[in-house]
Amino acid sequence: MDLIESNEEPNINIEILDEYGNRLVGIVACQVWAGGSYCEATHDKEPWEYPLSIRMANTLGSYSVYVEDPSRSDQIGGLGLGTPEHPNAKLHTGFFLVFQRAIMP
Repeated sequence: MDLIESNEEPNINIEILDEYGNRLVGIVACQVWAGGSYCEATHDKEPWEYPLSIRMANTLGSYSVYVEDPSRSDQIGGLGLGTPEHPNAKLHTGFFLVFQRAIMP
């Protein structure tokens, strides 16, 4: 995402949907890095806003994100500031992630 699309904020923006595509509020997402983690629940926001934004301060490859229980959620890794061309530069970068619940048979 470029600076205009990310609103110049170095954030991981998270949307969590149910199996029908409806927004879920109050679901916890966690950002994990080598030295720790941060978890927060999604908020009730306007439909065009992402219900959770988590700040980044470390370079590309530093963060992973999952929803609630890591044994039951996909985990997206390799996130952080920078670009593949400049992975060690703390360039403002924004990520927009959508997790959708699936019902397993």
